[in-house]
Amino acid sequence: MKLFYKILLFSVVFIWIITNTKAQNTSFKPSNITLQADSLLENNKIVSALDLYKKSLTNYINNKDSIGQFNTYIKMGFLYERISNYNKSVENYYEAYKIAKEQKNKLNLADAYNRLGNLYILDKEYNKAYDYFTKSANIQKELGNQKGIAATYNNIGEVYRYKGEYDKAIEYYQKAIPINTKMDNKQWLAINYENIGTIHHKKGDLKQAYDYYLKALDYAKQINDKIGITSISNNIGRLYYDRYELKKALEYLNIAYNEAFNISSPEYIKDAAKNLSDVYYTMGDYKKAYAYFQIYIRNYDKIKQASESRKISQLETDHRLDKKDKEIQILEQKNENSKLQMYVLILIVVLIIITVLLMYNRIKIKHKKTEELHIVNEQRIEAEKALAETEIKNIELEKEKLQDDLKYKNKELMNFALHIIHKNDFLVNLKDELKLVKSKDINTSKQIREILIKINQSQRLTEELDKFQENVENANKEFFEKLNKSYPDLTPNEKRLAALLRINLSSKEIASLNNISIKAVEMGRYRLRKKLDLATNDGLNDFFRNL
Repeated sequence: MKLFYKILLFSVVFIWIITNTKAQNTSFKPSNITLQADSLLENNKIVSALDLYKKSLTNYINNKDSIGQFNTYIKMGFLYERISNYNKSVENYYEAYKIAKEQKNKLNLADAYNRLGNLYILDKEYNKAYDYFTKSANIQKELGNQKGIAATYNNIGEVYRYKGEYDKAIEYYQKAIPINTKMDNKQWLAINYENIGTIHHKKGDLKQAYDYYLKALDYAKQINDKIGITSISNNIGRLYYDRYELKKALEYLNIAYNEAFNISSPEYIKDAAKNLSDVYYTMGDYKKAYAYFQIYIRNYDKIKQASESRKISQLETDHRLDKKDKEIQILEQKNENSKLQMYVLILIVVLIIITVLLMYNRIKIKHKKTEELHIVNEQRIEAEKALAETEIKNIELEKEKLQDDLKYKNKELMNFALHIIHKNDFLVNLKDELKLVKSKDINTSKQIREILIKINQSQRLTEELDKFQENVENANKEFFEKLNKSYPDLTPNEKRLAALLRINLSSKEIASLNNISIKAVEMGRYRLRKKLDLATNDGLNDFFRNL
């Protein structure tokens, strides 16, 4: 017995000395590392900032500093969100959420809920986003944080707007307005009123939409919010166009167009130019309509190229982050090797203690192990059950994601097709107008003929159409496989026609898209219906969508 207590006492003292020596040798200063990381973040050096935040997080964990851990997880989640790595962002925000929940820090918990909700909106998981925003709103109400309450109401309104539930969206925007009014938050008041106006505009209630747009514009002008003025002016211009008040439409659209150039925003330039092109086309001024349409196309392409560049930049950033992580792992491995001897000594002491304890109380330990084994088996069964449920949920989520991706791709195909159709129709109308122009001046007549030749050449170019057909085939591979299996006798043209009908294009749109007559399309539909052996009352569009 005396020997046992001596060994036990020696072991405890030895381990205490080793662990305290380790703690005293820690040379990191988390606060300094965090300040360095914050400085790098301000200079937009995201990869380097993430590297330092990881080191800072390690020190906060070692020092059991929960506040430091929470703030670092939030910052890392924000950085991963900046580079569109949403999986990593969710992981870090969720870690912050767990800390806030453990510490029962309600303000931090509300912050974590809001951030997770915003990520789920980006991922189009609106129900999850709604749940998190609602939880945040309840906490903000409990704490009496008016600014937080207004923010969460606005976020919930955004969820309903993206889901197309406009009445519910307006309800929550209206809840945010009195709070923002009390705080004199004019920027957010402008946003609230503009959002409400946009919803009324989409619903066709132009009078209501106009009133809300004017309120929004007034608040934006009070604080000289250039972005707000640009966006709202563009919406008002479009509203006047929908009311066929073309002069008033031009007035506001020109304001939006000029402001868009002042703030160097290709997105707003694109929208304003598109609306101006529509107005001038309706007024019969095809020259200006064509000019603004060209500006719209240029900025559309610029935004598209920028999107592709962001994807390339993200790949490069991910590569650099992976490289940094590997370097950190190598350094950590070296540190582990240097501590191996210390761990061996600790292991020897622990083994001595275990051996003595086994000899001292063998029967008691055996009984305890039996109970522990029973508990482990129960835990294993529960874990396997939870894993199986998780796998089933993941499969269901993957199916839903694939369906959403297909809907999104078909929507993109429809937009691309309408873009080509709009362009072709515009060129046809422009060509018809030029044919009506007669001039006795030989040079003028020659120039008109040259323009008509260029228009004809532009109509014969198939690059956009080929790209569209390629996108159709890529987005509907499974559809084409089923079509080939069920109806192997269909020609390539008939299969392409089937894909266009599947995304709900009309005969007129298909004809314009392929630069052929409507009669040719109708004949194609007739032959297709005959090969498929469909009854007259069976719709081709519905048949292909359900295939």
